[in-house]
Amino acid sequence: MCSMELSKWIDYARDCLRDQMDRKIKIVGVIGKDLPDHGKADNINTFMKENAFPMTVDEDETCTISAYYHENERILFLVMNGADDIVNVRKQLRQTDEYEDDNEPGEGDEGAGTSENTEIAEKPKKLKEKEPPKNYFDVMEESEVQEMRMLHFLFVTCHVIIVFEETSRLCMPFMQKLKKVNVTRMLLRRKVNEKLISAGLKKTLSMNRKLSKAEAEGRVTIPRLLMAFHKNNIRFDLKGAKKREIYEKLERSLDEQLNKCLRQFNLSDNGASSLYVVKRDIVNEMFEVFMDMALKEKKPGKEGEMGEREDDDILDPLPNNGSLMKFFDNNFRAEEKLITLENVVDLLDCMQCLLDGSLETKQNKQISVNPILEFQKQQTRYHIEEAFKIYSVDNYRPGQNALIRGGFHNQQEHSRHQNQPSQRSRDTNQHFEKLEQAILYIRAIVFYQQDEAEQEIRKRCTDVWLSELKSCDAYSMMGRKCVLKPHPEIGDMNIPDCAWSPHDAANTLLSTCVCGHTQLIRPEPFSVIEANYLFFASPEFTCCRNKWSYKFRLYKEVIDGKEVKMEEEGSVWAGGEDSSLNDGIIIKKEDDYDDYPDRETKGRPSGSMSEEDSDYVRERPVASTSNGRSSNRRRPHSGLDLAFFHAKQQARLMEDRKLHDFIFHVPTMLTRGKLPLFPSWYLTLLGDASIYHHHVGLRDQPNFKIGGEYLTPAVITLDVDINSWNRDLNKIRSEDYQRSYGGFREARVKLFVGFEYECTRGHRFFVDHTGEPIIYNKGAKIAKESAQRSALGDVLEADLPIRRPCTCRKQPSKAAQLMKVHIVTPKAPIRATINPHILIPGVTGIFVTGEPPLELQHSKYYILHLPTIYSNSNDVWKPDECSPDMLGIWKGGALKIAYIPSNTIRW
Repeated sequence: MCSMELSKWIDYARDCLRDQMDRKIKIVGVIGKDLPDHGKADNINTFMKENAFPMTVDEDETCTISAYYHENERILFLVMNGADDIVNVRKQLRQTDEYEDDNEPGEGDEGAGTSENTEIAEKPKKLKEKEPPKNYFDVMEESEVQEMRMLHFLFVTCHVIIVFEETSRLCMPFMQKLKKVNVTRMLLRRKVNEKLISAGLKKTLSMNRKLSKAEAEGRVTIPRLLMAFHKNNIRFDLKGAKKREIYEKLERSLDEQLNKCLRQFNLSDNGASSLYVVKRDIVNEMFEVFMDMALKEKKPGKEGEMGEREDDDILDPLPNNGSLMKFFDNNFRAEEKLITLENVVDLLDCMQCLLDGSLETKQNKQISVNPILEFQKQQTRYHIEEAFKIYSVDNYRPGQNALIRGGFHNQQEHSRHQNQPSQRSRDTNQHFEKLEQAILYIRAIVFYQQDEAEQEIRKRCTDVWLSELKSCDAYSMMGRKCVLKPHPEIGDMNIPDCAWSPHDAANTLLSTCVCGHTQLIRPEPFSVIEANYLFFASPEFTCCRNKWSYKFRLYKEVIDGKEVKMEEEGSVWAGGEDSSLNDGIIIKKEDDYDDYPDRETKGRPSGSMSEEDSDYVRERPVASTSNGRSSNRRRPHSGLDLAFFHAKQQARLMEDRKLHDFIFHVPTMLTRGKLPLFPSWYLTLLGDASIYHHHVGLRDQPNFKIGGEYLTPAVITLDVDINSWNRDLNKIRSEDYQRSYGGFREARVKLFVGFEYECTRGHRFFVDHTGEPIIYNKGAKIAKESAQRSALGDVLEADLPIRRPCTCRKQPSKAAQLMKVHIVTPKAPIRATINPHILIPGVTGIFVTGEPPLELQHSKYYILHLPTIYSNSNDVWKPDECSPDMLGIWKGGALKIAYIPSNTIRW
């Protein structure tokens, strides 16, 4: 009868060995490797004089325990078929090859996906249909875990364990395995003890001495270990005395090494020498060696003749096992057997829980992992963390010495990274861009469990993005993304208005009010109404309240025959200390602007800005605002109330299907007949023309360049009736004219105009007829030089750009936009009108005020404020904030001056 698998042998013993159940036996475990030229149980077969254990096992029996009971010797041999057996190694390698063949891409997989993002998005779906990739250490992991279970099983059930080493040295990896087995035994000993008690085997005597309570917990015996080496390094040509001396030294050395190793790995506390030392019969072994040499010498040489063979051809024979067999006879047969076969069968059946892993916990499974595999997993986990840093931390760059320096090339870079916060929020495009970088890092550097690592980093990054980093999907009118997390937007009628909150692009602008006397730091607008109306309607612009302004026609909502006004929504336009949409610092005078935090301006003359003044846009943290406001808190009399009013009004108009009755953007020539819901143009009267002195310039308006605060004089020739003209001049007693005499039928009047440009930093300047900034040198004669400049070209008839580069020196350079037209009408009997026409690239239609030509009285100072954002029903103009090009066109000839006799003029 041959050996059989352990569970089958248990059934066999209960069926066929019932008459021997009372016999006392001994359990011997055998550990070793099956090699191509011999098996680990060959010596056991020699001892039993039976071929019970085959030299190699079938692939189905790998990582199992083979059992054979020798009835005459009353010994049960348990031979462990380990993970390192040649049959198991071949089996696992074949599984690796089969996986690679099964997972090769087919013809249909080529060209799948049109972009990298598509490939990244579709890859998890493909992985679900295939098994995870496995390398050699992956397929060996299960075998090694099962081997640890079998070792645990043998060391708690066997009386003697024989370890056959195919080399002449102690195997340190095997000692490490035994240490892990001992740790596992200590962790599971209470559970094993409960199993033994429930099976009634706890009091079974299995040794010739009684175990202490601590020793007996979780096992029934303490095995004795025998190390058997197949080879030795002793030269066979030495003399007998020398050979005997070397044998003795080798045995003592191995004996000391074994004891030290066992104690070092906490496997034995015995301070004496080994319990088993096999005494060799040196004379018989030498005789067999000489006989083997004589046989080799008689073998034919290369030419078929008898002769001596070269020394290189002489192979070191396997050691003789006669001494080992004698040791078996003296110990296995002589020692007393203490446990019955019936108890052995019950014990082996009870301990099956160790082989199937039913008692193990997650901690036990981690102990059983191969150290090489554990190292690879550790490296994979490390690189997953590095990939996550690439995703979550801006500008993170893993270095070549990442394991040592944590991904930084030097300590300074590491210190800067410690103080650099991770990006607070990301939009969808930013998320996929950073995710792609992390995945490319995984694909480039991870070789073990790459697909699992890719899936993990994908899931981890996506979860973090959805829970912490995902930002609102709204874009500002300047093209920036809202950095806040998804939040209830203003106008979302599915959510109560108390939960509404404005967007935030984490960027601010410095803008001027419609009269030009106050500048306010504002957040980037996210809608046309916020950019063109809500900001300029802020109650904080007190300078604009008492000034006359033209009332542009607007669409009026009528409910039940009554016009809906904002007061009915519970808000008041004027007054208030805070505006959540327009929060910031008001700058009315130059001194106020000097007090703005982080300003570097010193000793600047009042009323103008030095060239060194630079960045007025404040990049503020997302988590805080200048006024410490909360986005979910509303104050009465604020600009936020006005935004709520218009949002609710638009929602009501949408419900009533009246969206086609008005326009929610800047009027164009294509929208004639429809009124806007809010104004985008502002015509403000500052006062009489006498408030402007050309030799002084604008002294009450901030942020003009030194030498750039002067308007441009324009002389206009009029065809007049001499008598009527002189009569009307006498009535108004004007000095801004040239009296005509004799036969002259022409009159000339002089007015002052200024086309003002402003950048997002708040810099303001005027331009000439070519669109270039007007800056006078210090000490220049303004009246003379301005007259010379105006003689070079008519600024009133010139086509000017809507956007052009700003004059600020600080980088990056900004683009300035035409925001105001200053007009100082002459004190003469004239009629002035302005009717602007603006062309915007990429936006259909010509932008106009939507009104007839706006009339301007004589001897007055007017400012026409232009829209901040140009949009129609389909397009919004979002030019580059740093564009060096001249974009858009202000059509010349918008300002018209004509003489009308006094009988037709209303003074």
